[in-house]
Amino acid sequence: MGARIDGIDEVAGSNPAGSTNLSNSRFVHARPSVSTPPSPNRVRMARVRPPISGAVRDAIALRCPSCRTGRVLERWPNKMRPSCARCGLTFFRESGYYIGGMIITYLLTIGVVIPIFLASLLLPDFNGLSHYARFGLWILFAIPLSFVLMPYAYSLWLSLDYWLEPWPARGDRERDEAG
Repeated sequence: MGARIDGIDEVAGSNPAGSTNLSNSRFVHARPSVSTPPSPNRVRMARVRPPISGAVRDAIALRCPSCRTGRVLERWPNKMRPSCARCGLTFFRESGYYIGGMIITYLLTIGVVIPIFLASLLLPDFNGLSHYARFGLWILFAIPLSFVLMPYAYSLWLSLDYWLEPWPARGDRERDEAG
């Protein structure tokens, strides 16, 4: 094994001289001390992350990722509510928050359009349509499809972000400040 110096392990073989000089080592790994117990506050704050399938299911249902009952969509296609009417979770964490939702919309649209386009190559060719007319038809298919997928992509972005790093709802913050 390697040398142990003040809570830092030096990887064996990284220092050919065998000295404990950390400036010559290639890999240094810091490890927390085993003798220090975790503080009670850190144990209380630890949350078990629910399965991702629940977050995806809530996103498809256009529901709040916190209470799973409030609606996230105010108006079709992408008018998101500012916060959940039931639990108070804010749906806009920062300016430009839904750019990730736009990227998901783009990826979902491309994920639908490209396989359909590739499958259409197997169909008999329409000799009456020019390449420009075919391109125009694909555009007329892709743009409405992106509007159909947009609310689900925005909701998926919100749910995945909340699943990765939950933030407190308005009611939770008020309870924490009061008690």
